[in-house]
Amino acid sequence: MKSAEVIKRLQADGWELVRVKGSHHQFRRPGQAGLVTVPDLAGCFSAGESLDAAIEAAREAIDAHVELLMEEGADIPSTRPLAEHQANPDLAGAVWAFVDVPVERYFGPAEKINITVPRRLLRSIDAHAKARHLSRSAFLAQAAREAMGRG
Repeated sequence: MKSAEVIKRLQADGWELVRVKGSHHQFRRPGQAGLVTVPDLAGCFSAGESLDAAIEAAREAIDAHVELLMEEGADIPSTRPLAEHQANPDLAGAVWAFVDVPVERYFGPAEKINITVPRRLLRSIDAHAKARHLSRSAFLAQAAREAMGRG
């Protein structure tokens, strides 16, 4: 389903357009909380009759969005720190939730590796990972993708 169709259906179902910025369309349904925007995936959003339902639908939206990016040969953007999103005035007043989406389907299963790095560097890696609420492995994988220009 194309974004334009989704927007028309939302409006037909009583959702009100709050604002538009680029490809992002923010809607709300009077008296109900149920819109999820995925700020790390431009144009990815979901809705539901309740916030819980919208968050559950976000998993499907993220999955479909990433699948489309892969089909188009586009890079999958890296996640940005929560603090960066919270500082975004367009997202002021948002309720924040994390959605766990298994990525093995897109990248293949994780492989355990053994690397050697200087102790001070390892401490710095761990501090940066912790500040971003990431595991050491996730931080290193993200840093590698960014270094290779794959976001």
